[in-house]
Amino acid sequence: MATKATRRTNKNNNSMGSSSDIPSWIPPPVVPVSNPLEESPMWYLGWVAACVLVAILLPISAILFSRAYETELKAKVILQKTEQLQKQIERKQLKSKDNE
Repeated sequence: MATKATRRTNKNNNSMGSSSDIPSWIPPPVVPVSNPLEESPMWYLGWVAACVLVAILLPISAILFSRAYETELKAKVILQKTEQLQKQIERKQLKSKDNE
């Protein structure tokens, strides 16, 4: 027994369906609205504390970074001097071996 596949078609032949299926106007979702914060003395105190913290931390971090950079430069200079001294010692040793 073979069965025929039947097609279902809309009465109006549109892909959206009949007008009774979909309402003409969809209301927007309800979004809760929060009240603005009241400006209290603690709110101002928080801003003052944040500004003071930044005003203290920026110079301290700048001092630390400048000292770290300064020590890096000193280390480079000392390394160059030791390399020069090492080369001088090697040259003297070669000269003393040549003389003997």
